[in-house]
Amino acid sequence: MQRALFICLCLFGMMIGAVERETTTTINTSSNLLEETNVKLSVLDQWELTEQEWSRYEELMQGIRGRLSHSNISPIEVLGIHARSETERTHYARIWARMMREDAIRVLQFQRAYDIEAIALNQDEPLIDVSLLPEASSDKETILVDSDRVLVFLSLDCALCDIVFDEVYNRIIDLNGIDLYFVDTDTKDSARIQEWAKSRAIDIQYVQSGQITINYDNGLLESVDSDAESVPRLKMRRDDEIKPLRLDQLP
Repeated sequence: MQRALFICLCLFGMMIGAVERETTTTINTSSNLLEETNVKLSVLDQWELTEQEWSRYEELMQGIRGRLSHSNISPIEVLGIHARSETERTHYARIWARMMREDAIRVLQFQRAYDIEAIALNQDEPLIDVSLLPEASSDKETILVDSDRVLVFLSLDCALCDIVFDEVYNRIIDLNGIDLYFVDTDTKDSARIQEWAKSRAIDIQYVQSGQITINYDNGLLESVDSDAESVPRLKMRRDDEIKPLRLDQLP
């Protein structure tokens, strides 16, 4: 009798433990689902979107938009670019314009506050001692002749490449021409290169006239400079010869 009672108590304890574990698992799962729901609702509220609009945004990012655009493109821009009607396009454009204006106001307010605090902190003490700066040289070395073309080797998603290109592009009126070569690219990257050119605001007339050419590298950099381990790289083409070039050697 005692043995049977002991077995019953053990079975009862096991049942209680199983129920407690199942209850704990259910509570944890429910808690996680609630937390995920709250996070999603918060994101939807920030972007002023419905769940249906968010689902469409996620679907679009799985297609060509996710391939062509930077990962930080906003849901509003994605939905606006792929608007299904003029009314829908105007709706998202209005939201984006307002959000950008509000953000500009926030940035300016912070900048004003920073300026006030910086003046109070520094008072009459200069931030930079100009006497320690090197004197500008009036003897700038320029090795280009009128017939030379500047070659810029660069890659996509390279911030330094963008900066170097901008520096060269700003001197285009003083140059015979600029030839861009994108390393590690081929025809499948054509759309991304076009998107890059738009982002740098290249004047289409320069491209049409041949003053700027956009090319795949096809191993050219390696063939003329086997020691080049990274981009950006500048070269100059004089007749059929490609020679080294530095940014400070541009006119």
